[in-house]
Amino acid sequence: MNKNITPVECSYFAALVDGEGSITISKSRSKTGRLQYSPRLTIAINDIQAIKFMQQFFGGKIRIGKKKIHLETGEEYAPARIIEYGAAEDLRYILSNIRPYSRVKSKQIDVLLEFLDFKEKNHDSTFRRNGIYNNYYTKLKALKHRFWVK
Repeated sequence: MNKNITPVECSYFAALVDGEGSITISKSRSKTGRLQYSPRLTIAINDIQAIKFMQQFFGGKIRIGKKKIHLETGEEYAPARIIEYGAAEDLRYILSNIRPYSRVKSKQIDVLLEFLDFKEKNHDSTFRRNGIYNNYYTKLKALKHRFWVK
């Protein structure tokens, strides 16, 4: 990850997150049955230059998404490349740098940053804390659903 990032690069990355990004907390069960909450930032895009830019400045793991089929025409779309960020340290660095430039997902960024801070301060993720983690999960989900077309 490049630590010498200009405001222009941060604003470009913020625009990609606002337009194509997904800021989530995923909820799953461990093998012992405990709930686990994991922060995640993903951006799905077909432009290989944009993917290379993001990886050059912010790192991340790249994977290929699933093929999509258009509902009306039945045509197949090329699968998008997806760049993922899941490590708390990386997410905190990225989100705190792009937050001033985000216009659409600034509240989602704030919630995820609060979640990361809370999780760091309360490192022992016992069952009692899962209720609090679930509050962040629910709050973030509600912010995402606000933009869905009905």
